[in-house]
Amino acid sequence: MKTFKPSDDFTDRVMKEIYALEGLEEAGLKLYKRIFVSRPFRYALSGGGIFLGIFLAPVVCI
Repeated sequence: MKTFKPSDDFTDRVMKEIYALEGLEEAGLKLYKRIFVSRPFRYALSGGGIFLGIFLAPVVCI
């Protein structure tokens, strides 16, 4: 069996194709997915949960 010897630019070509594919995937993210993973949204969501927990939980428990 012959041994496989890749061309000199094989790694460069494959890595360029991988980077191009990853770029397409990132560009194709929906707006709502980008919003949900953003740091400000997560802080606002946790802050809203804290606010509701502090001010609504005592009212519900009465």
